[in-house]
Amino acid sequence: MSVPLFSQKNQEFFQRLTDKYPDLKMPVTEPVKFLPEILTAEKHPHGQLAFSPDYSLVMWSAMIEEGPEQTIYFSLIENNGFTRPQVAPFAKPGDGGPSFSADGKRIYFSTDLSADKPAAKRPRAICFVEMSDSGWSEPVIIDVTSDTIMTKGQVTVAKNGNIYFSGRIYAEQTPSIYVSRLVNGLYLKPEKIKGSLSSIPLLVDPFVDPEERFILFSFPPVDGPPMLTNIGISFPDEKGQWGSPVRLNCNINTEVFERFPIVTDDGKYLFFIRSFDRQFVGEHAYFFWVPFDNNCYRL
Repeated sequence: MSVPLFSQKNQEFFQRLTDKYPDLKMPVTEPVKFLPEILTAEKHPHGQLAFSPDYSLVMWSAMIEEGPEQTIYFSLIENNGFTRPQVAPFAKPGDGGPSFSADGKRIYFSTDLSADKPAAKRPRAICFVEMSDSGWSEPVIIDVTSDTIMTKGQVTVAKNGNIYFSGRIYAEQTPSIYVSRLVNGLYLKPEKIKGSLSSIPLLVDPFVDPEERFILFSFPPVDGPPMLTNIGISFPDEKGQWGSPVRLNCNINTEVFERFPIVTDDGKYLFFIRSFDRQFVGEHAYFFWVPFDNNCYRL
């Protein structure tokens, strides 16, 4: 099964970036770093690189040396270049995993609702902000996702509004992927995804295709410590249940950390984080990009 193009717009966007930044190389067969001097300088990435549908800005979550809490950063894309990253005006410590809605009018993300409480007792939720001519709205909490029983991690949103996210129930040892479905304008209580994929221990960092034709994620490697995750892909069956994971090819997975995959809206490029540190979050974690097609997951 091949991944079709989602749209034809902005196909020259990344080529223009290479004209702006001489050190930025268009990947051919090997993943290459993506603008480390801008996106990861003094900030340790900890979330997908989320481009707005019109490629006017990019958002991601990251941590800084001075504190343990992550938050959400953004950079405007102007004159074929990126502005200096800043904390998003709606973000606070503990926020992370931003994801644009299909129309670009909303950003969904995970949040700690009471940062002053011990980590295991903090209410955590998924919320969203809306963009208007006057700026971003105040965050709106999706009530059915607010609880004190599980963590909330990277968020990804399908075109129909279904929200997927990684999370770990505190009573369980490993995280998995959950979905809160939008039905008749209302979100349903999150449930663990169904299918053989859900049986994989340590399943995090989902990116769902807008039409839910596939899902990308991070999961344990074949050999070595399970936390040194690889990136995989799964496809749904006729019942919408997710099949067994396929480990990506294209020199994407190595013996170090690979996490937080996302595919551009034209289907051409895969972005992810590769970390060479002993812990995932560190000064040697960078965004990488590589061409993405069915050769990347051929069995």
